[in-house]
Parts: sequence; structure tokens; C-alpha cells
Amino acid sequence: MRATAGMSSWRSSPTSDRLAAARIIGPKGLSGAMRLEVLTDRDDRLIVGAALFVEGEEAPRTIHEVERGGRVPVVRLEGVERREQA
Repeated sequence: MRATAGMSSWRSSPTSDRLAAARIIGPKGLSGAMRLEVLTDRDDRLIVGAALFVEGEEAPRTIHEVERGGRVPVVRLEGVERREQA
């Protein structure tokens, strides 16, 4: 934050830092679905078509499916098709 003449000004700046949107808490079923702990208040980060970076991977993965309504959301990511991969 920068103060100027008694007034404060704030603006965002571009960054290459990644923000945590969710934490994988475990697999669900056998088809690669993952149960998540949501760490963001922005729902648009966890929708079908959104790109997420998985920790330790260089390229993002696309969300193919989102299940809501249970205790925690469940997502399926591109390239994750088995429980072992989740």
C-alpha cells in the first residue's frame, strides 16, 4: 500500500506467483475424481474449463467436471483417470 498526501491508494500488480485455490484431501471413487478443501472465496476458480496448476507440475490441468452439494466439492481434471493418479 502506498500513501499519498493523506490518502491511501491500492492497486493490484501482475505477478507470476500462484495462489492456492484448493487442497486435494483425497480421491473419490475409482475414476480419478478428487475431493477438495476450498481455499478461495471466488467460485470462478473451480468451474468446468478452469485451468489449475497441481503442485509440482509445470503445465496447468483443465477441470472437466465439478460435483457440488456434498460436504466438499469433487473435481475431475484432464489426464487424471484412475484413483492412483488422484
